[in-house]
Amino acid sequence: MSQDVFSDCEKLYTLMRRFWLRVNPRLKDRLLQGQINMAQYSTLVALEELGETTMGQLAKRLQVTMGAATNLVDKLLASSFAQRRRDESDRRVVRVKITPEGKQALVERAKGFLDYAVGILSQVSPEDREKFLSIYSEIVDLTEAEARSEGAPAADADE
Repeated sequence: MSQDVFSDCEKLYTLMRRFWLRVNPRLKDRLLQGQINMAQYSTLVALEELGETTMGQLAKRLQVTMGAATNLVDKLLASSFAQRRRDESDRRVVRVKITPEGKQALVERAKGFLDYAVGILSQVSPEDREKFLSIYSEIVDLTEAEARSEGAPAADADE
């Protein structure tokens, strides 16, 4: 790897860390609105992407233990954001899916994020926004291609 690329990666890491440290507290307030925590939000996103899935597949997607996934789903069940059932062909398998209330919660949180993002990106010229989004899309596509080559599940298909 050339020194220029390594240096650029260091800059990217620093910028991403600065961005996350500044934005994360604001996004938590706007995204979660006090109803669910970030781990529960991530679980809802995974359930929306996966559709009805097994607890094992959900735990794998979230990179958590089965016990942690069960705790997350229990909290979503209490809010009526998810449903859980035993698989009829194999009672040992537990299936889980997002509910219409859970999907609505994601829609509402997306509005909160979009309101925040509009406030930030409206301060950037349309030309620079277009360049940024083009480059960012290319980077996301490269990371998704690499993940697929390693056998990782597909990410969100909404582009």
